Amino acid sequence: MGLFSLFRKKKPYEVYQALAQKIVLSSLEFRQDLDASDNEHSADAGAELIYLLLHLLDQRAFAELGASGRDEVFDNILLIVLDDYVRALINAKTPQELQDSIKEKMIIEMNTRQSIYSQCDSFLGDPLPSRGTIIFAFSFYVHKALGNTERTDVDEILIGNQELGDSDFEDFPEFTKIIEQSVSVTAMLETLEIGKELKHLK
Repeated sequence: MGLFSLFRKKKPYEVYQALAQKIVLSSLEFRQDLDASDNEHSADAGAELIYLLLHLLDQRAFAELGASGRDEVFDNILLIVLDDYVRALINAKTPQELQDSIKEKMIIEMNTRQSIYSQCDSFLGDPLPSRGTIIFAFSFYVHKALGNTERTDVDEILIGNQELGDSDFEDFPEFTKIIEQSVSVTAMLETLEIGKELKHLK
């Protein structure tokens, strides 16, 4: 690679590939640090990070490029991310029908996460993550993906409209785990350099 190629403006597909690759690699690295009982739980938890990073990308792309630009960026990166993540999970001989089924399920889950995250007040909160923050909701979803709870009636808690009752605590991750994941995700966002990559599309 020549020196001046480092400063040239990237083509759109290069931006999509770069961001998608970073998102998938972040997810695979995230899986390695999880206390997962099996590969399925680990894969589901890794997918949760993908949904989170795609949501944050969606927000930033809207702010930088507007609605139409955001749609183009998000749709292109989503397809690459799904292809690469599913390919990393399965055997090369897995039928295409099964691969498509996994991707369809991930899209449904991602849309559900988008709905919840968009109703949260902030990403991290001030001074610490709590109900109504994206990272709090994310930590719950990872907790659930790892098989630690089967609760599905927690939306109002996640978006901050309902207090945690005494009987709820066992279904949510410990506060130290939420803090740990907030630090981890914040570091990942710096590595992704979403804003820097999106500038090539202006």
